[in-house]
Formats: sequence, structure tokens, C-alpha cells
Amino acid sequence: MIVTLLGLRGGRSLDVFEVKLCAVPCEGQYLFGKALDDILEKAADKKHFPPPSSSDAVGVTRVHPFGGQSCFLMFWCLQSLPSEIEVKYKMAECFTMLKQDKDAVAILDGIPSRQRTPKINMMLANLYKKAGQERSAVTSYKEVLRQCPLALDAILGLLSLSVKGAEVASMTLNVIQSIPNLDWLSAWIKAYAFVHTGDNTRAINTICSLEKKSLLRDNVDLLGSLADLYFRVGDNKNAILKFEQAQMLDPYLIKGMDIYGYLLAREGRLEDVENLGCRLFNISDQHAEPWVVSGCHSFYTKRHSRALYLGAKAIQLNSNSVQALLLKGRH
Repeated sequence: MIVTLLGLRGGRSLDVFEVKLCAVPCEGQYLFGKALDDILEKAADKKHFPPPSSSDAVGVTRVHPFGGQSCFLMFWCLQSLPSEIEVKYKMAECFTMLKQDKDAVAILDGIPSRQRTPKINMMLANLYKKAGQERSAVTSYKEVLRQCPLALDAILGLLSLSVKGAEVASMTLNVIQSIPNLDWLSAWIKAYAFVHTGDNTRAINTICSLEKKSLLRDNVDLLGSLADLYFRVGDNKNAILKFEQAQMLDPYLIKGMDIYGYLLAREGRLEDVENLGCRLFNISDQHAEPWVVSGCHSFYTKRHSRALYLGAKAIQLNSNSVQALLLKGRH
């Protein structure tokens, strides 16, 4: 089997070379730290691997972040290399996982604007927004919408940056008129424009009317947004109800579960909080929400030192997590 290594050398130039190895077992797309070292050690001894396949080749992108730990990106291909643009996108993904956003932006900025795909522009927009470069973020989100007028994440990105709902809606007008059953989109944009301007009551009313339409009934994202809005206006009973509906529809839901756990803890439903925390940790421990939920359980069972630790861990994973900051601030 041919394994292709694409690495950074002398700055950000690509170094491409091929070596013959047996199959490298790997689950998922990324390898970091010790897992990477183990793979490299085993790769030196072909006896550790099964016989190579004659039909497949595996591409391995090795990235050396500046000042960070090295990693591999694994992707399957058929006797061919990925394009340089795709490799750069994968590198940028890897840099963001290593929390080296500046290097990710530098890689993506090096791609000529005409060659940027929607996913590249979307990643750039999110990175610009995170860095506080709002004008650049708006430009990139608009470019995504120009290429994909139904990119809902780009619409939400623009609304979150105070772009007027009417302006955003105008960018989707042609596609709404040309594709059947898209009449809900205008109301959807209006609803989230209300959300991001803080008009919670009108946002709730608009989302409730959307939820009644057959196409968007039992939509998990809408239910999560509605639960969050009820929480904002102090209607905890309806907030809990909507969170319960959302997690029943999607057992792997993580977003918003920190608020749900906090509300359950306030209601004294500590066993439910403990079960929720365990379920979330089984899904992923790389999000702030499971740590916050477990922290709420510890706080309301008067294990304050543990709650403080869990809150700090949640902040490490997401420094913008309001519930994590509040959990830590209670001590």
C-alpha cells in the first residue's frame, strides 16, 4: 500500500512524498499526541499490520502546527492525491482543533478567493467572527450565501453580526421564489432576526407559528431555540418542556443541555440531572455542556469544590459558555 505524506516544511510550503507501508488502522479522521506516536512506531514494523489491500490507498496528511503538537489527518482515496485546496482545508480544521486559529486563518487566507468553496468561506467566516473581525466575517458569510443561498448557518452568522433581517432575506429571495415549499424561510429569517435583536416575545410568537407548520413540526433546532427563549423571559416551565421534547427527538443533542440541566437542578430533580450528565459524557466530553450539567449536580448537592473544578473545565472547553461562567462565579 502506498501512503502519501503531505507535511509542512520551512513555514507553510507543502512537502509531498510517498512511502510504502502496510495498512494503518485508524478510527475517525484525526490522530493527536500519543495515538500519533503509536501509529508512527507501528508503521516502522510491518508485522503489526494486516496484509495491504490491492485496491485502496490511504492518504495521510501530517501537520506540524507552529509551537504545537503534530497530528495526522486520515482520508481514504483511490490511488490519487487530494487537491492542494482540500489539503489546506484539512490543515485548517486540524489547527482549529489544536486551538491555533491564527494558523488556520493564515492557511485559508492563502487560498485565492475565486478558488474558495462554500465550506472554506464558512470556516473563514466563523474564525473571523471568533477573532472579532466582524467586517471580514460578514463578507465571508455573504460569499457563502452567494454560492449557497440556503446555507442556514451563514444566515444565522449574518444575523448574529447585526446584519438586518431584511437584507439577509433579500439574498435568498430568488431561491425562495424558484423552489416550491420554501415559504417558511422568510418567517424563519424574521424569527432569528428577532432572536438576535433581543426581541424575545416576538421571536417566541414567530417560532411558535413556524412550529405549527407541517414541514417544521418537531424540528429539534426550533425546539431548542424556543426553549432558550422561554428561559430568557423567565418561563422555566415551558423551557423545560421544550428541552424535553428536543432531547426525546434527538438523544444525541448537546446544545442547550447546560441550561436544561441547570433548570432541572433548580427544580430539585437531581437524579434527572445526574442521568443527563452521564448521558452527555457518553456522547462527548469535548463540549462544555456535560461538565456544566455535572457541575450543577455537584453544586446543588453541596459538593462545591467539585462544582468549581467542573465549571473551570467547562470554561477551558468553551470560554464563552455563560452557564459555565455562572457556575464558577457562584463560589
